[in-house]
Amino acid sequence: MPGQVYSERILYQEQPEAWKYYTVPEGKRAIIRNVQITRTGSVPTGGQCHVKAHGLLIMLALFQAGQYTDARDMRVVVYGGETVGVWCESLGITAVVSGYIFEDPTGANQPPAGASQYPEWAPPDLVERPST
Repeated sequence: MPGQVYSERILYQEQPEAWKYYTVPEGKRAIIRNVQITRTGSVPTGGQCHVKAHGLLIMLALFQAGQYTDARDMRVVVYGGETVGVWCESLGITAVVSGYIFEDPTGANQPPAGASQYPEWAPPDLVERPST
């Protein structure tokens, strides 16, 4: 029987603070499917919000004073032992990271060897055309 898959709010932040992290438990894998960042406009300054997966920036929202909403659909894999992080700069900003968490009986903590999303590629031979 395949492992159980369920939707989850992985991280939520609504007050400015230090980076907030979620570590995917060993034996599980997460897929980040959606990040939503909203600014209510309650503070008359600009702001920013960063979202990272395993230390890599996956979303950056920069905005001026006023209301702002940005929702992104994505499919970012986070393996067991890796982290998802959120940091928002000022009051009036909320960030929600949602996705799937499922059992990973392989215990993988990285893609399988040779599973690059980019196939090996070699440039074509460059042949000079004869002059006419």
